[in-house]
Formats: sequence, C-alpha cells, structure tokens
Amino acid sequence: MMYKSKNLKKWNYVSAFGKGMGQQPCQYECPDFFQLPVNGDKKKMKWVMTMNINPGCWFGGSATEYFVGDFDGKKFTCPDANEVKWLDWGKDHYATVTFSNTGDRVLGITWMSNWQYANLTPFKQNRGANGLPRELKLYENNGKYYVSENVAPEVYALRKDTKNLADASVADAKDLKGVAANMEGAFEIEADVTPDANGIAGIEISNNKRERILIYFDMKQGKVVMDRTESGLTDFGKQAVPHDIELAWDKQRAAEGKEPARIAMTNLVFPVAPYENVKLYTQGGKAEFKNLKVHKLGL
Repeated sequence: MMYKSKNLKKWNYVSAFGKGMGQQPCQYECPDFFQLPVNGDKKKMKWVMTMNINPGCWFGGSATEYFVGDFDGKKFTCPDANEVKWLDWGKDHYATVTFSNTGDRVLGITWMSNWQYANLTPFKQNRGANGLPRELKLYENNGKYYVSENVAPEVYALRKDTKNLADASVADAKDLKGVAANMEGAFEIEADVTPDANGIAGIEISNNKRERILIYFDMKQGKVVMDRTESGLTDFGKQAVPHDIELAWDKQRAAEGKEPARIAMTNLVFPVAPYENVKLYTQGGKAEFKNLKVHKLGL
C-alpha cells in the first residue's frame, strides 16, 4: 500500500487537535491498514487505518487513533475523519501493531506506557512491557463504525484457578478481603455490574499497605473512571492529565440485550505489595454485582 503522508497528517491534526486544542507538531508511529467485517458480516467489509500519535491524545501524551472507511486500491475514504476515535481510553496504550499470520482474524499488541512519563516509570530493567494481545472487531452503532478490542481468547489459557463468588446486591459496600491472596498480584476480576440509574457503582482493589485502585461507573455524570492516585508508586503520574470517559448508551440496543458500546482502558499501576483484597461499593443507590469470578493467572 502507498499513501501520502501529508493526507494522514491533515486527518490527524483535524481529529486529534481540533476543538480549540491547536495544531501542535506531533509524530506518527506504526501505521497499520487492514479489513474487518462489520458486525461479523463478511459480505460487508470496511478498511481500518490505525495511527499512533504523540503527543495528541486528548487526555494527554500518546495513544492509538483509528479511522474507518473504504479503499479502492488507490484512495482511502473516511467520511467521519474529523471525529476522534481512540482504540483504548486509558493512559498506557501506544504503538499498536497487528500480526500478519492470523488468517481472517486481526490481532494487535501494544506498548503499555505513555511518552508523557515513560522515562519516569519505576521499571528497573526496561522501559515498559507489552499489553495483552487484543482481537480487533468492527461494529456499527447509529450509522457509524467503531473498533472494539477485547483480549484475545487464547489469553484465557493463563487462568489457572477460578473462584466463583456469590451474586451481591450492594447498597453501601461488600468487603471481599483476601479473595486474591496467594495469587502474587496476577489475577483477573470478571463481573456484570448494574448500577443504580443515578448512582455510583464500582470495584476497589487493594493490598495490605493501604494502596488501592478504584474502577467505577458514575451514572449521574455519565462517566466510567479508573482512579490510580493511591495505587502505589505514583510519582511518575504527576505529569499525567486526569480524564473522564463519557458513557455511550443506546437504550434500544440495551433492551435487546446487545452491547451498545465496547470500551477498553489500559492503565499502569505499581503497588509495593501485591493486591489481594476486593471491595464492591456503591453511592447513591443500590447496585447488582453478578457472575463474579476471580481468576488466578499464571504461565
């Protein structure tokens, strides 16, 4: 494939630096171009261009942006190139590249860091790590196209032991102290969370050093948040810019049992001791936590 870099620069400037943010210089890395079926229908294919930019992410630093459109062999047309679309809404998801030997699947992998503070993170032997491989898919919502990136199913082989927890209806908090003990901080939490329509519902993950992260839905303000300000070693994060993610919600599709939006959020944390405690909590109403599982991960 051949393309003109000046066109890519124009698209990225308009989408990444629009709305009063200014057209500051930025660099582009690891461009990629591939086809995906819309909602799994191979008779309806679209082309996706991913572009890693730094700086330029609206929540600061570096990130992966993408564009969806059509390609006739010479020209790539993206009708909504002015709309910002991020592959991941966390701070630590950059330099996304895809593999070329995966058949009709598109699998990608990223560098799990951000150039805002990559040289300050408390790694001793390297400048970061790769994120988990993701499988990219394309879906349509309200006439527009979006890419979802779920963890590749092959990663589930890392689940070595699973604790199935009882469903919980929580009006304040439910403490699951020690539920991830002896897992050496390598575990996965799986849950279906239904918050009150105007409340907050979330999960706190902590260790016995009073370090914690909060992941929660704020339905009244329409936000989903991961708070890592008390997660452990955080000095590197002083250069980070706090940001919120607005919830995308389609009542009709929700009523049909379909997912209206798919959001991935990747953020680094550096606790001084492994996390092993989990707390379910709510504010401003009752929330339902169902299908709760804690998976121990290992090679």
